[in-house]
Amino acid sequence: MMPKRGCDVATCEIAKFYRLNNSGLCQVVSMTVPRKSELFQEDLYPDTLSDEASLTADEWLAGEDAEPCTMSLKGGYVAGRATTLTVTKRNALATPRERDADEREPTPAPAPATPP
Repeated sequence: MMPKRGCDVATCEIAKFYRLNNSGLCQVVSMTVPRKSELFQEDLYPDTLSDEASLTADEWLAGEDAEPCTMSLKGGYVAGRATTLTVTKRNALATPRERDADEREPTPAPAPATPP
């Protein structure tokens, strides 16, 4: 089920489901309420959960508790601040021989042979 903030308020869509077919395709099923007006319907869209966290991880680990942040859908959904996450990983798809070669130290070159 799609979160409430993903619904189209202009068409009075109240829920959106994703149905997986036997063929492996994903079908979107939209639930709408028939209304004549295309204006924002406040009775259909009370404040809903926001994508902003009400506590940081440190606050939660310290035992704090807070009510969830809510937002109005009247102006449409506006994404919050963007955060950049970086993850560094080894190449898991490399063959074992390539991984071992990357981890080994380079071998020194042999000394040149001296003529007799």
